[in-house]
Amino acid sequence: MSIASLLLCLALGGCPDPGCLDTDPKYAFNITGAFTPDNDSVALGDTVYFVSAFPSTLTPVGTQDPVDYTNASKIGNVITVIEYLPNYQRRWAAYDFDYIALKGEAFNSKEVPTPEGAEQIRYEEIGNKYEMNIAIVPKKKGNYIFLIGGAYSDSRKIKGKDRCDRASFNLTISNDQRRNYALTENWAGGSIGNPGGGYAFTVY
Repeated sequence: MSIASLLLCLALGGCPDPGCLDTDPKYAFNITGAFTPDNDSVALGDTVYFVSAFPSTLTPVGTQDPVDYTNASKIGNVITVIEYLPNYQRRWAAYDFDYIALKGEAFNSKEVPTPEGAEQIRYEEIGNKYEMNIAIVPKKKGNYIFLIGGAYSDSRKIKGKDRCDRASFNLTISNDQRRNYALTENWAGGSIGNPGGGYAFTVY
């Protein structure tokens, strides 16, 4: 299975029909999200939220005509969680947090390669929007980073039937990425390259 297919399976909590996996996304959309509050530290037991919302009618990247992308079967991605340990070690740390879905879904699938590394999340269609609001509560002190990539949908219902109108959603995280780089490079003892969109913080 390719890396792209593996990421799709992680995002959706399982593998959709192979015919969908073998085709490129029909649409690519740009969306935004944020972890809030955007602080460099939170107290043990406090709550961090991941919030994202976008209209169900969007304009695909590189085009001018909007697309009505209602009735998606599921639009999902993952929050990857890494803890930075002493002596510049790291570990998967999804289980160091509780996840409460206020809008959308949050679940930990044991059918993916590293369930201890990521929490699967999905958007909820509410009216003419797709929305997500996940409350994340730390259960352990430490230095952490949440990483989150693009979202995917493998199909949607049109006239009561599933169609493989796969779409990718390029997610921009609005948190201060310069602060994330500074914190994680300090914890890692050197350059880590570009970790992608995310949120680095200390639980005290």
